[in-house]
Amino acid sequence: MTAVMVGYAGMLLRVLAGHYPDGSVVVVETPETIERRDLHRVADKVALVDAVIGVPGLDPDAIVAALAGHRGGVPVDRVVPGTEAAVVAAADLARRLGLPGAGVPAALLFRDKLRLREAAELARLHQPDWREVDGPAALAAALPDLGGDRFVLKPSNRAGSEGVSMFDTADDPAEVWQRTAGAVSAGIAYAEPARFLVETRLTGPEVSVECLVHEGQVVFTNLTDKHVLPGDHPVEIGHQVRGPLAARSGSALTECMRRLTAVSGLRNGILHGEWILTPQGPALVECAARIPGDRIMELLELAYDGPVAQLYFEIMAGQAPHRIPRSLRGAAIRYLTPQPGTVTGVDGIAQARDLPGVHDVVVDAWPGQRLGPVRASHDRVGHVLATGADADQAWATAGLAAATISIATR
Repeated sequence: MTAVMVGYAGMLLRVLAGHYPDGSVVVVETPETIERRDLHRVADKVALVDAVIGVPGLDPDAIVAALAGHRGGVPVDRVVPGTEAAVVAAADLARRLGLPGAGVPAALLFRDKLRLREAAELARLHQPDWREVDGPAALAAALPDLGGDRFVLKPSNRAGSEGVSMFDTADDPAEVWQRTAGAVSAGIAYAEPARFLVETRLTGPEVSVECLVHEGQVVFTNLTDKHVLPGDHPVEIGHQVRGPLAARSGSALTECMRRLTAVSGLRNGILHGEWILTPQGPALVECAARIPGDRIMELLELAYDGPVAQLYFEIMAGQAPHRIPRSLRGAAIRYLTPQPGTVTGVDGIAQARDLPGVHDVVVDAWPGQRLGPVRASHDRVGHVLATGADADQAWATAGLAAATISIATR
């Protein structure tokens, strides 16, 4: 077996460790990302990885050539995207190699929030009112048509929360536009130019749905509750699997994902859909055709009676699912978000690790470090991962462990 991971995903490699032979994954990344994330020595540190190959722009033609030249040509039997930016390149590479994949049209759809909104309309899914805008004048003109007083401006084809601005009718559209456009210009360079859309901002509990798709059919579904900071910077501060809030709308969420899968034409892969639970039913926020972030894959490995990541890898090799994992227990993660200031002390890590049900504790804070307010996921300084008889017990255990850790600031 040789798998090609287009875009480096360390979390996926961690949960696959022990399931496949050493050296069975070749990672393809851009030279800039290899340098920025210091991926040069990954093959020396991660037994599963044979090599990390740099390919400018993740160009599929160049990837094919690079693979042909690696160790005299490796017999690739599956291709997986590791990052949002690699979704289209991975689908195109799989097509060229005659291997299962999302399909290029579906990959393009899930990489572009405007295309996704159009597809959701075709599938008759509930979603925010939205408009495409191309500048501050168009933004100002769109707001009366949308109605309401709370909005979100976002680039349509960027990853994560890059450039996302939340605002209301009291804000100056020109300033909001500059904030979003400026963040996109300062972010990671993409081959495709940015496009933008503005949406009404919905309120309600936030959940996500993780699906595995084989030959166009949803074969596995997980439900995750998401916890976010209140206010204009709703950074994710925790997740529960299987989420009790999401489970109450489980049938509706699963049906929504099936309809979205069908209208997208996605053939094989994984979907991570984010939804807000409203009185009118689940409302689509966005959906990605790659593994979820925030260590949700690790939660799945802990919460189910079978390895979900391995099932994903089997699907991408063209293998029909032989057994669908079932929920076994609850799993949760809580992120550490101390008060802003200069760190004066860190304590309680060993005690947190010793608590029953705690599986992982990571603290990335030290005396003298300057912490700002939490505005994005990279402002979090660690996490606690725990399990329990159900998701609520796991959440409580993670909370107890997080409270045991003291990160003092002044």
